[in-house]
Amino acid sequence: MIICLLEKGGYIKPGAHIICSIAISSIFYAFCHSVAGFFVSLASGVLIDIDHLFDYYLQGKPTFNILRIYKWFINKQFRIVIIVFHSLEMLLLLWLAISYFKMGIVWVAFAIGLTQHMLLDMLFNPARTYALFFLYRLVNGFKREAVERPVALKGLR
Repeated sequence: MIICLLEKGGYIKPGAHIICSIAISSIFYAFCHSVAGFFVSLASGVLIDIDHLFDYYLQGKPTFNILRIYKWFINKQFRIVIIVFHSLEMLLLLWLAISYFKMGIVWVAFAIGLTQHMLLDMLFNPARTYALFFLYRLVNGFKREAVERPVALKGLR
């Protein structure tokens, strides 16, 4: 089951993010009975990937062809990885703000969507886990090489 969720190179497929976001948002709805929360959780769990579009537009040729952009990323044609919304620091600050300011259920749903997306990326994407810290990417000049996990030698597992 997990294997069919992954794309070449180990990246989690967008469809898998959608399926997982629907599942998590449905569980959220079952507990909280918030239709708005369901949709906010679903949207934040999927739309966080819009930062990949920003990276493409900074480095690629202008296009509105989403499939071309997706293949560009999967085939590792990028030089830098900014992905500003994929930031564990911002996620932590969001959870702290929700707790401190006692923000409403819609904010909790927003944070749940982002959190489940980031967890999937940590588990399945071929990036170093600490590369999901924006400060790590910044200190390393957003270089692709600093984000990617080292490739294992052939024959070794």
